[in-house]
Amino acid sequence: DVQSTLGRMPTLAERNGDFSQSGGFIRDPQTGQPFPDNQIPADRISPEAAALLAYYPLPNGDPNNRTNHQASVLTSSRSNGFTFSTGRQIVNNRNQLTGTTSYNRTSSHTSSLFGFTDRSNGSNVGINATWTNRISPFLQSRVSQVFQRSRTETLPFFANVRNVSGEAGITGNDQDSSNWGPPLLSFAGGVSSLSDAAFSSSRTLTHSTTGDINWTRGRHNFQFGGLMRASDIDSLAQANARGTFLFSGSATGSDFADFLLGLPQTSSLALGNADQSFRAWSYAAYVLDDFRLKP
Repeated sequence: DVQSTLGRMPTLAERNGDFSQSGGFIRDPQTGQPFPDNQIPADRISPEAAALLAYYPLPNGDPNNRTNHQASVLTSSRSNGFTFSTGRQIVNNRNQLTGTTSYNRTSSHTSSLFGFTDRSNGSNVGINATWTNRISPFLQSRVSQVFQRSRTETLPFFANVRNVSGEAGITGNDQDSSNWGPPLLSFAGGVSSLSDAAFSSSRTLTHSTTGDINWTRGRHNFQFGGLMRASDIDSLAQANARGTFLFSGSATGSDFADFLLGLPQTSSLALGNADQSFRAWSYAAYVLDDFRLKP
């Protein structure tokens, strides 16, 4: 699936601190006075901002338009899987063993306005076996065992490839290679936000055993049974591992000028342990009486 996306990229003049064609005045936060010729001196531009600017493409449309850049965003996905079922009667046809095995896998690639392509994949395996024993015409037992394993993962474009924020000199955020990439840069004035997907990985293992006995006596059909289930869940994710910086123009009158000077209005960063694992057990038992009326 291909879609055309519009955005605003800083012009070549703005990247160099020249706002003479942007309208209005930008003020020097150190003096409170407008910058001479509405231009930020080169030695005042933040090295972190200069490094992150390399990931902004130049406008490919009219630089004066509010949306001056157009890109094709591609989303592709693939899915495959199989299911196999079998059954066999054993021991004088009073016992029956049935089983089902299934597997499916999905993968997708999604590109962004900046040309970053993030990947996601997931898989699921399921195995189900049931043994049915017909003890007599009035008594039957059944035991089922189910195993399921599912896994999902989102891998950002720069993960394990390039530490964008670290190379830009931004410290204090998560430096694990799975979370490499740029921080989220958000602009109140319309410049497109620089962002990339967040890494996440989860795995779930489930084992369950179900047993029941069906006993028919006269007009009553009794059912006794129980269930035991164990689930292991392992999740690894950090929602804001690389940090978020919002530029509003409160310092200079221009959000992008604030960015060049390294003056965000707000910044945030996720802290804490991203790895969460736990095991859950559940039990259930039941007794049913299906009372049947004679015709």
